[in-house]
Amino acid sequence: MSIEQNRWSVVGGQWVEPDETLSSGESLIRQFLIARDFYSKNLKIKDVHIAWSPDVFTGHPVTLAKIYAGCGIQNYVFSRSEPEGKKVFWWESKDGSRILAYKIPGHYNPTYGKLPDYIDTWINTTNYDKPMITIGKGD
Repeated sequence: MSIEQNRWSVVGGQWVEPDETLSSGESLIRQFLIARDFYSKNLKIKDVHIAWSPDVFTGHPVTLAKIYAGCGIQNYVFSRSEPEGKKVFWWESKDGSRILAYKIPGHYNPTYGKLPDYIDTWINTTNYDKPMITIGKGD
């Protein structure tokens, strides 16, 4: 299996994509616990280290880095509501826990004609020349 060969990383960590600002901290943690059980039984992996929130339309709570780091998340990929001009950054909570946050160029379902512009803007903002682009449609 590609997961066992480290050719593919399971991304997400949660059972569903919750509304992070309306959910309680306990509810967010339970999302990880339920997902961890599923991943263990069905994919034979213990932990997922990359959180995935492609459509967070209400923003991100200040407690998110602490909660995610406490659930074993090291990296966070999202598509909305980044701090001004920051596309890749260490998101650190007041207690010092932190996760590496990555804002997807453009959006999770970019307009293909505008993709070169999204990539150029992302590269010029971050100085990283290899942006991750998501392709496909969901739901």
